[in-house]
Amino acid sequence: MLFTDRPPVVNKNLQFLLIYDEHNALLGGTNMVDLYWTGTLWHYKDISDFTREKAAVTQQMSNGICDAVYLGYNKFVVVEDSGAVQITEIVQAANEQSEFQFLERACQHDDSVLTVSGFSNKRNIVTGGMDCCLKVWDIEDLVATYSYSFAHTDIITSTDVKPMCSSEFVSTSLDGIFKKHDCHLSAVAWNTVLDHLIAVGAADGSIALIDVRQTENPLYESVESDRGIHKLLFNPNPERRI
Repeated sequence: MLFTDRPPVVNKNLQFLLIYDEHNALLGGTNMVDLYWTGTLWHYKDISDFTREKAAVTQQMSNGICDAVYLGYNKFVVVEDSGAVQITEIVQAANEQSEFQFLERACQHDDSVLTVSGFSNKRNIVTGGMDCCLKVWDIEDLVATYSYSFAHTDIITSTDVKPMCSSEFVSTSLDGIFKKHDCHLSAVAWNTVLDHLIAVGAADGSIALIDVRQTENPLYESVESDRGIHKLLFNPNPERRI
């Protein structure tokens, strides 16, 4: 039998399971057919039975599906091994059957995107993958507003966001390092007199004074402006007011 005549060899792998509520769940899988990767998305209206026959919607994808995150009860973001980030919505078709509708798609990673997490504001997400890069996205325009090239020295395997926060997130990698990030930090200054003190400004107008010898809790923290902080400077003569 010739190679072209044999049946394709399929290797199926489940990648993620997301449960929004008891009537709304997503299952994603990646299939290797010979040397090509494809994906499958399943949407369930009943989380008591995840057999394929019980799926309300099934969609075959041309690329491998790596992860997803809900934006709402009927909208979610899928990331692919092609490096793409895609917004998808569940809609009712004319025959009253549910189906997936692909809204927007962007590809700004240089390799497979393996992980995605959503901030509590439902407007921003963070992605990471095999290009060792982390990106924070604005979902309304589907553009990366922050990009951390070589955030790790090896493949980024997972991300998660701080609950009820729109700027802080964590990441893990095959380099064995766990990192915490805050994309709202916008300015920093080192005290020239007391070298254990630094001041950090943020996009929300807040300023924090931190002792580098113990960084768990700021010595001082306050919102000082209704706009973002872009530059900080310690008074070189703190004993003088002018």
